[in-house]
Amino acid sequence: MMRRKHFSVAMLAAVIGCGFAHASSYYPIKPMDDSLVALTKEAYPALHADGLGDDSDVLQAAINAASAKGSVLLVPEGRYLLSKTVGVPPSTRLLGFGKNRPVFVLPANTVGFDDPEKPKYMIWFSGGGGGGRRRGQPAATAPTTAPATRPNTFSDASPGTFYSGLSNIDFEIGDGNKGAVAIRGHYAQHGIVSHVDFQIGSGFAGINGVGNEAEDLHFHGGTYGIVSTGTSPSWQYTLVDSSFDGQRVAAVRTRNTGLTLIGDDIRNVPTAIAIEEERDERLWMSDCKFENISEAAIVVGNEGNVRTQINVEEIACNNVPIVAAYAQSKTHLASGKEGRYVIGRFGYGLEVADLGERPVIQQTYETRDAASADADKAKVILPLPPMETWVSVAKYGAKGDSLTDDTAAIRTAVKKERVLFFPRGHYRVTDSITLKPDTVIIGLNPITTQIGVDDNEKNFMGEGEWKGVIESAKGGTNIIQGVSLDSGAMNNRAVGLKWTAGEKSMVNDVKFLGGHGTSYPDGRRDPVYNADHTGDSNPDRKWSSEPPSLWITDGGGGIFADIWTASTFSAAGMQVDNTQTPGKIYELSSEHHQHNEIIFRHVSNWRIFAEQTEEEWGEGPVCLPLTVDDCSNLVFANTILFRVFAMNAPYPTGIQVSNSKDITFRGIRTYGQSPFNFDNSILDSTLGMTIPSREISSVYISGNPTAEKKDAAPSPVVADGAAPQKVGEGYTSADHAVTDSAGNVYFVDMLANKIFRCSAETFEVNLLRDDVTQPFALAVDKADDLLIMSRAGKVFSLSLKEPKGALTELQGVPAVPRPAMAAVIPTDRWWDGGMFLETCARREPLQFISPDQTLFIPVPADYATGRQHNWTSQPIDLYRKNQLAIAEPGKPFYVADENEHKTWAFTASDDGTLSAGKMFAQHGEAGVTTDSAGNVYVAEGEVYVYDAAGKQIDSIHVPERPLSIVFCGNDRSTIFITGRRAAYLLKMKVKGS
Repeated sequence: MMRRKHFSVAMLAAVIGCGFAHASSYYPIKPMDDSLVALTKEAYPALHADGLGDDSDVLQAAINAASAKGSVLLVPEGRYLLSKTVGVPPSTRLLGFGKNRPVFVLPANTVGFDDPEKPKYMIWFSGGGGGGRRRGQPAATAPTTAPATRPNTFSDASPGTFYSGLSNIDFEIGDGNKGAVAIRGHYAQHGIVSHVDFQIGSGFAGINGVGNEAEDLHFHGGTYGIVSTGTSPSWQYTLVDSSFDGQRVAAVRTRNTGLTLIGDDIRNVPTAIAIEEERDERLWMSDCKFENISEAAIVVGNEGNVRTQINVEEIACNNVPIVAAYAQSKTHLASGKEGRYVIGRFGYGLEVADLGERPVIQQTYETRDAASADADKAKVILPLPPMETWVSVAKYGAKGDSLTDDTAAIRTAVKKERVLFFPRGHYRVTDSITLKPDTVIIGLNPITTQIGVDDNEKNFMGEGEWKGVIESAKGGTNIIQGVSLDSGAMNNRAVGLKWTAGEKSMVNDVKFLGGHGTSYPDGRRDPVYNADHTGDSNPDRKWSSEPPSLWITDGGGGIFADIWTASTFSAAGMQVDNTQTPGKIYELSSEHHQHNEIIFRHVSNWRIFAEQTEEEWGEGPVCLPLTVDDCSNLVFANTILFRVFAMNAPYPTGIQVSNSKDITFRGIRTYGQSPFNFDNSILDSTLGMTIPSREISSVYISGNPTAEKKDAAPSPVVADGAAPQKVGEGYTSADHAVTDSAGNVYFVDMLANKIFRCSAETFEVNLLRDDVTQPFALAVDKADDLLIMSRAGKVFSLSLKEPKGALTELQGVPAVPRPAMAAVIPTDRWWDGGMFLETCARREPLQFISPDQTLFIPVPADYATGRQHNWTSQPIDLYRKNQLAIAEPGKPFYVADENEHKTWAFTASDDGTLSAGKMFAQHGEAGVTTDSAGNVYVAEGEVYVYDAAGKQIDSIHVPERPLSIVFCGNDRSTIFITGRRAAYLLKMKVKGS
């Protein structure tokens, strides 16, 4: 029996009789599932649940027991005192129940929770390494400190931490705990926190580290309500139907989170949203309230950079005199209003007024008067029916054992009841389950409550229309929440969910099984790939053998929140077609399909918030993430299009629009960890127009042809009347251009294993070498030896005096300063973890010396392994770059930070390192070069030109995305630009340096 700890009067006051008014319990009755672990005194005799005895260890033991089932821990009404951090392993959810919500309490002056510089958590959602801990493995040791100081036995939640959650449990933090945080929730898809009141008091924050989606959270007091530095998988974070009140510094402190706030109230704080200085954020807010904001409502941390995307719409304000403050320029945007008013729109970032218009970074601000800012808002998430109306499908004989055919039992339950509760299990069906107009389906964890069909199920095969495992009623008010749907594989007519319900319907917290993220209630997890990633691990299960997983059609609409659709066996993750019924999507992840992720076809009146796609290199090299065809009146907010690090082929566009009008995008991020990203963010195939910018705050597509506007003023660098002229084409990925002493250009088509030459005299392009050396980067020394870097981890040299001669393999030597030589280093780097400056300053341990002893190439110790495809290892700097250049010691050298879209000026050293870094320009992605006047040319969708002081003086449009840039020709007065599939020449007024 655990002994009770003794507490002082002050400590008792922190846990009883504190007077906090908690919200009503969302789950007043214990769910009808005896397979779940419950935190009761019968099961755990040492439990106190009275706020006096320490329940930390008992709670951890119960969580571990629930985690062994990969399931849900039921926490009854009570007050649970915690004196240390309690960890929640992956796939495990905590759900409070009872007439009153259970409360987790941190007593006043608890040891270890007093340092705001080292936040410490009451509840920590943990990772399990890579894809998360498999069910049945022992739980990790409970965490004790924040990530910077956590013990090695415990890992923070990873991008593969799925399904974790906490609902209907409140938190109270007592006085004297300045470093206390209620929750760290840095998980990925289907992690969720909902129905929680945070009484933070003197504590640091309610949540530190966020992920996925959250509902009905209310933050009272604290230094902050939420602190976020980006989600674990770098997707968006969506918070709905929530509030912040009385934080001492800001309601939210954030950077790079993809913060999406809808239907939230923020009041009685100095600042609502504080974006950290010199850091970016993709912020969307709509249908929110600001009240009594004493300083700036929004602090913009990174001015002039395309990664800053601020979009705020329909915000009811009361006593908010300053809308925005800009941290770097120390300027601000005053509201111009007193008392009550509405922000119709506040925007800041790269905006495209309409396709064909030039993108411009600008501020947009629109307001209107409002008689009242206190009108009640409609909730984003529909409430579930009262628990007393829930009926377990077990009552009608449904087994959920994955073997029994539960079709008849579930159909009977649908016929006789309105609200169906599905206990933990895999419910096998052999035909469609069609809902009545008001049927509601409820589960508690989508990975442990599953409804699905087997492969090759005859009722879902053959000729005929698509049919759903579950089918809603046309125009109905159906709700499906907390379950996963499995259409199997090789069922050529099967969709997971066919949805024709109306505007007042909802699909929430639903996973579509198949491939990534799939496991089963018995702990089984099928491998996703075969050995070479060309198919499923089971050769009988074929990719793209079925229609879309989620099919919304025939007038379907409603609310779709927290959806993860990643079945490689489906043709798309979601298809919406033939409907004008309003629909709203909140936090949808569609991933890992072969050809399409999301399709909108013949659709109007939809709003899509925080939509994310991901393409893997095995199945997704030719996948189009988002198709918008014959649509109107659609708004996409905070969209992310992502390609993984091992992707080995580019793709033309992330979004394809055709025959559509009145399409608005508010915030787009198009990125990837490999060199082979999407070449354009948007292609309108009807208008024949593209947007190459990868980070865009606002785009409007009217559907009307708009001639591209050209600058009236003559270019200070481009020759009068000159335009890029194509001189070579048909490449798969042309980059790494360099020149020799005569002005000839050499460049690589890496995927084709070829090296090409462009003549300085005739400007004709011809094949130079077609060896099996796997070339990926080039340099030229003063004696005109071509240095060829190989993906096999080697470096070769070739005398350009005998270009058809033999290659000489160079040997790496230990690194030393070489004052008589110059280093050859990348002009562009990619680091997603904030390591750009450290990487540029890093001294590599090996060097390859050019034959004439004038140049050396620094490389990492593991360069010889040839593992440049692995973004987690050092050679990523060499593999990802688009251009090498010579860094003369003591002279300026410019490097583009691709991930942050900035270019930095450094001073080169004789050991190949760069120092004295200074941010030079708010653009940067691929190749960088300079001219004789000191101007700097930066490739990022087009070529931006800056003078030596860093002032932009021009931009040069190129027919396709530029990757590397060099001055060439006999007199160096021509720029040679490699695009993805072609090469271009442009006559200049100036010469190369």
